[in-house]
Amino acid sequence: MRNRNFAKPEVEVPAKIQIKHHEGAIVCTLEHSISGDPDKLKELVYSTISEIAEWTIQQGGLVGHIKASLQTSCGNLIYSCTGDEIHIHEVPGQGSYLDFTAIVFFVEEKQLEKHLAPLLKILC
Repeated sequence: MRNRNFAKPEVEVPAKIQIKHHEGAIVCTLEHSISGDPDKLKELVYSTISEIAEWTIQQGGLVGHIKASLQTSCGNLIYSCTGDEIHIHEVPGQGSYLDFTAIVFFVEEKQLEKHLAPLLKILC
């Protein structure tokens, strides 16, 4: 029997990240229990959204919607970005959970995975 060497994927996407296609869009989602300093988590989610939006535009793509819901011990934050500003809405609540979705158009999926993997891995 021959020994087969299978090539590993170029980019290792954390298992909790799901990538799907919907009506021409690439949809990346992450749902994850998260812990840490609430202020650092808030900034981390904000900078991740900003980085994904900027990268998508630099690639000639279109940001459909990048959104996240971050539940922390200090309250819940809802982030929303359609390519320009990131809007944040704060609501009362407690918990430690992140729900993240990026919907983008006109970018190469493999390049998106390569760019997203290290960013979202930090959140995992």
